[in-house]
Amino acid sequence: MAGEECAGQAQACLIRVAKLDADGAPLDGDGNLYVSAGLISIEWAPDVATGDELEQVDGCGNECVYFRAPDRIRKLDLTLTMCAPEPELMQLMAGGTLHALTGVTTGWGLPGSGTVGEGVNDVSVELWQNLIVDGSIAGQMRYVFPRTRNWRRTGSTHQNDILDVTLEGFGVNAGTFGGGPAGDWDLLSDEDVTLYDFALETQTLPTAACGASALAVPT
Repeated sequence: MAGEECAGQAQACLIRVAKLDADGAPLDGDGNLYVSAGLISIEWAPDVATGDELEQVDGCGNECVYFRAPDRIRKLDLTLTMCAPEPELMQLMAGGTLHALTGVTTGWGLPGSGTVGEGVNDVSVELWQNLIVDGSIAGQMRYVFPRTRNWRRTGSTHQNDILDVTLEGFGVNAGTFGGGPAGDWDLLSDEDVTLYDFALETQTLPTAACGASALAVPT
């Protein structure tokens, strides 16, 4: 795959969300992993704190001291848009209530009034985007937001049109993400993840399904 890291890219087609523990490591357990092919887009933008600007002039109005501290990234603002409100994905990311009958998921309820993200674990978000070489798909790039939180479902309009499904949240520095939910990040890179990372995919892509699955981190 030499040189494909510089290829153009299109079509973000797959997303994987994993529940994290308090330290930011993928958390083993039933319902802690969700793979969906219903991704429309993920938008991200750094939230930047402007560094302090300090200046002192002398009695003649001339600058005698000036200092500008560096800007710093506080977090990443994230917007996720999906084709449909997949109930178990909504619950994994944004909390709320899963509705079920005889053990089969039938829907989802928005969390009640209170703090956004209250009682909801952080989640990692990975996505796969196609590499394009000579007009054809030549593999995938894996993108990783290793630790995200505070996801909330935005408002929707119910009308004679396709339902809009959008969640907003933010990303922070990785905790102990390690090899990720599949334990294979070290097969893509010698470096740990940070805040936003990508690397050439060399593994078999996960299989999408309607519904969450068990997360069992390889040991």
